[in-house]
Amino acid sequence: MFGGLVYLSSVKVMGTAIGAGGGPVDEATPPAPDTLYGHAKLAAERSVLAAGEAGELRVCVLRPPMIYGITGAGNIARMIDAVARNRFPPWPKLDHRRSSVHVLDLIAAAFLAATHPRTGDRSYLVTDDHGYSTQWLYERIRVALGRPVPGWTVLYRALATAAYGATWLEKLFRRRMFLNREDWRKLTEIAWFSSDWIRTELGFEPHHSLEQEIPRMVREYLDTAPSGDRLD
Repeated sequence: MFGGLVYLSSVKVMGTAIGAGGGPVDEATPPAPDTLYGHAKLAAERSVLAAGEAGELRVCVLRPPMIYGITGAGNIARMIDAVARNRFPPWPKLDHRRSSVHVLDLIAAAFLAATHPRTGDRSYLVTDDHGYSTQWLYERIRVALGRPVPGWTVLYRALATAAYGATWLEKLFRRRMFLNREDWRKLTEIAWFSSDWIRTELGFEPHHSLEQEIPRMVREYLDTAPSGDRLD
């Protein structure tokens, strides 16, 4: 029995300047956080690992990407709501992918890290082993809603201009706008990671994917959202 500490960190410690090689990034890539959150998570990781190296306790760090599967919460749930309300535009095809992990797979990985005899003083990326584009997500949500996928998309430059304009309007009116600059960054950045290390060393196997989860999340949304809050 491990009997130590499993610290849940974040892929934000890796930074956004990743994925230039065209494939998923693994733990061999040095962390390079570029946000306050990422810097804070990396500092916490190092403190935890330092305690492990000093022999104070055995530790393991898990770095999850975007988490899905939590009822009504998270970026995927918000995207479903936006698409259902016809507030999410037909997304252009971009050369980018993002990793995700189901909440139950993350819990299973944490339990595995806490009990596996080989765990100790290590950091692992934990994903569902798929890379998703925003266009793919948009189209799967449309299909799950029973709506056709538009045969056209909004131009990339038009969306980028709208996002930066929305950020300016937020400052002017002090009101949250849809698709501001931060939203645009999240929807277009590359955040594709490999979980091969934890699979090889600890035997972790994810059992969920967004291909399976989106239809369930959409059904749940349609069952719980008041009819006046969405467009059918």
